[in-house]
This record gives sequence, structure tokens and C-alpha cells, in this order.
Amino acid sequence: MADAAAKTVREQANNWMVRNPGRAACLILAVAFLLRLWIAYGTFLNPDEALHYRVANKASLRLAYEASLTTAHPPLLILFLYFWRKLGVSELWLRFPSVLAGTLFCWIFYEWLSRRFDRQAGIIGLIFAAFLPPLIALSAEVRQYAFLLFFMSAAMYLMEVALDEDAVLWMFLSMICVYLAMLTHYSALLFAASLGIYALWRMVVRRPKSGVVFAWAAGQVGAVGIFGFLYAAHISRWKSNGGATATIEGWMRNSFYHSGQDNLLLFAAARTFGVFQYVFGQLAIGDVACLLFVAGILFLVRKQQAHAIAAFLAIPFLLTCVTAIAGFYPYGGTRHSSFLAPFAIAGVSVILSRLRSHYLSGTTLSLLVVLLATTFGRQHRPYMLREDQSRERMDAAIAAIHSQVPQSAVIFVDPQTSLQLGHYLCEQKLTPRDTSIAGFESYYCGGYHVITPSGNVMIFDPPTFLQKWNQMIQSFALSNGEKVWVVQAGWDIALARDLPKFTEPRYLAPRWFGRNISMFELTVGQPMPSGEERERR
Repeated sequence: MADAAAKTVREQANNWMVRNPGRAACLILAVAFLLRLWIAYGTFLNPDEALHYRVANKASLRLAYEASLTTAHPPLLILFLYFWRKLGVSELWLRFPSVLAGTLFCWIFYEWLSRRFDRQAGIIGLIFAAFLPPLIALSAEVRQYAFLLFFMSAAMYLMEVALDEDAVLWMFLSMICVYLAMLTHYSALLFAASLGIYALWRMVVRRPKSGVVFAWAAGQVGAVGIFGFLYAAHISRWKSNGGATATIEGWMRNSFYHSGQDNLLLFAAARTFGVFQYVFGQLAIGDVACLLFVAGILFLVRKQQAHAIAAFLAIPFLLTCVTAIAGFYPYGGTRHSSFLAPFAIAGVSVILSRLRSHYLSGTTLSLLVVLLATTFGRQHRPYMLREDQSRERMDAAIAAIHSQVPQSAVIFVDPQTSLQLGHYLCEQKLTPRDTSIAGFESYYCGGYHVITPSGNVMIFDPPTFLQKWNQMIQSFALSNGEKVWVVQAGWDIALARDLPKFTEPRYLAPRWFGRNISMFELTVGQPMPSGEERERR
């Protein structure tokens, strides 16, 4: 009896969504917006968010642009934040543009799917875009990805309208969105190439009027020009400074192919499944979604007039895999492949929309997938649990510094912590940095002297800390007996827990503020193990 009632409710809900796709879409979008707003509220900025604010928080637009050249991304987000911060600096305010862009992405993506396929596929894709946990998280941070997905979906939709209706203006608008995506994130270069191939294929088959062809060709010239500018002004400089090497051999090493170490076919297959695992937020669901995507591509290939769209969904994966093999761009289950989410979701939505089971519709199944991914999903590193990232934790840590650390005392931090401490201890104010001492950056903030190492090591582990500790004492001529406070905040911090394994435990009395902020005191001149002793331990 209960099963029959549940089945009836499920059928009625599904039938209502089929009969009223517009109302269903509005309801889903409203919930998606509120979810993103809730996730964006009440947590302190993570290190990357604090970095973006710090880079944008400059005295002039020119300085903000020049600072953006030190990051791994194009300048558009930084230039936008330069103006946006003048209206407010709360976490929710800084994240609100991403919340809005992430919600608009869901809407335009729904419109594109509905136009290119049908409303059923559109609703299924909207459910995934609106409620999959990784996409919600990307839309609630001060990052490039929500803007990237918004500009991509707008470019795709406008391109469809331009090609279907021979609309020159819409083609120009589509290319403007492509430019904005390229200026937001470098993965958009792969998207631009994929969309260009798709449009060319469609034009060869359909032969639109000459104005549309001219607008598209002019748009391609403009895209090449933007790429040339980005390469000359940023990419080449970033590569020459070792940024590419640090990325390939750093924490993203698994997302690049290493000849002689990786099997080419296994690399391609594993990283493709990894993308789906990331997008769908759960390993097993991601693996099934990848197989459904392949089924969706094969379904489209068998249909007449659908070869171009089948290629459009598959080409971005192929291009990204090739660039990862060549060492140009990462491919795998990280946020850097999030630009592949619309294509992954579209392929899965197409095949689920064809599900005509008496017991389970594609819409119901998509809701079930989202529920399972939310319940059993696993966050990809690096991450902080929401309760550990609450603003109250950061406020308590800053209050403890003010109450326990004497004014003008030295606070020693790793570069990751410096981003967050510089944001909250300095109260979002412009703070000059001193880099005159080789290997270190220092600044005065809230009455304290903050010192951090410069270089590629972002997070202290015990061996790195002990090495930098000794260098810092010598470089800044600290006196024996002087107290130094060590603060660590952000992802994957364990110094306060692991350092006693390398020193005497009595020297540490750490105070924790959740699992992602810690603080303890050390004395200059206290016994520390030598390098040989550290190796023996």
C-alpha cells in the first residue's frame, strides 16, 4: 500500500514536471540559488579566495592587473574584484557574484539543453547542474569557475540561436562570451577550440547566410588575438618563472601524463573517469555516469543530424586529454576540469531523458543520483569541513592572538596561512610587504610582525618548518629567549600535531580552533633537533 502511494506521488510529480517544465525550472533555480547562498554564508575565506582578494586589493587598477600576472589565471576576475571590494568586503558579499553566476549558468544551460535536445533533457541537466555538490561548491567561492561556466553556457546558447536563425548579432554576442570565458580561465581556450569546431561543422552542413559566417570568422580572429595577448603578457612569463614545472610536478602531478611512468591508455581512461567522479561528487556514481555519457554519445551518433552535437560533447574531453599528455593543461578529477561539467552532464542527460521505464523516469533517476551524491559523496582534496571553516573559528583565533600575543611580537606562518592571516588580522587593509630579506616576506599587521617564507612550499610540515625556522632566526637576527608564535591555518594543516615527533613534546602547548586553525608558542634558542637527528627520528 505504501509502495503504491509512493509510486503515485512519484508519477504525479514527474507528470507535473513534464507538463510544466518552465515552472519546474523556476522552482529548481530558486532552490539552487538559496543553496549556493547558504553555502557561501558563514565561513571564512579559504587560502585561494584570500589570495584572489589580496591580489585585487591594490591602490590602483594598474597595480591590480600587474599583481594578477603573478597568479595562474587570466586577469578578469581580479579586475572585477578590484571594483567589487569597494562596495563591501564580507565573505558573503565577495562570494555573491559567484553565487549569481553559478545560478545563471544553471538557467542558461537548461535553455541550451532544451533548445538543442528537448525539455526533458533540459530538466534533467538542470537538476544535475543545480544540485550536484561540486557545482554548488564552485558557485559559493571567490574563484573563476562559476563565471567560466556562465560565460561558456551563454556562448553555447547564443551560438545555437545564431546558427538556427541566421542571426548575425547573436553570433557576435556568442563570441563576446567566448572572449570573456578566455579572460576568466585558461581552460576556456580548450572550450573555444571545441565550440569553433562545432560551429564550423554546423555551418558546413547547414550553410547559413554569409553574414553569420563572417561574424564567426571575425570572432575566431578575435579569439586568436586574445590568446596571443594572454600568451605574451602572462603565460610565457609564468612558464619562464617555473610556474608550469611546479604545477606538473606538484600536487597536480597525477593530472599530467609522464612518459616512461604512465601507461597512455590507462592514463586517458583513469583521468576521464576521474572527471566524472569529480563532477558527480561520488566515485561509483561518477563511474556509472561516465558509462552513461558514452552511451549518450553513441545514441547521438546513430541519429541523423546529431553527429555535430555528439562530436561537440566528446571533443573537449579529447582535447584536454591531449593537452595533459603534452604537459600543457591538467586532466582529471580536480576543479581545473570543471569546464567539462556541461558536456558531461549533457551526455548523461540525453540518455536519461530517453528512459521510459514504468517504474523510474529519467527525471526521478536524476534526483536520486543527486540525493546519493549528496549523502555518500566524498569531497576532493583540498577541503575543509563547514564546521571547521565557520567564521566563528577564525574570529576566535584572531581574538586569541590579540589577547595572548604581545604587540610587536613575531608571528611565523607558512605562505598558505599568510594569505588568510593577512586578510583577517590586517582587517582587509592594504598592507605593504617587505621582500628585502632573501627567502622571506614580512609585514606588520595589527601591531604584529608577520614573517613567512617565500617560494613554492605553501604548507609547513615538520622538516620544512624546522629548516625555515633556523633560516628565519638567522635572517631576522632574533635573540635567544625571544618568543615567537606559530600560527597555521587552511588546508591539510598538521604542524601542531606532528612537530612533537621531531622536537620534545613539552615545547608545544597548541591551541586549536577547529581542525583547520592552530596556534602555539616557541622560544628562540630552545633545543631543536639537527638534520641528522631529524633523519633518525
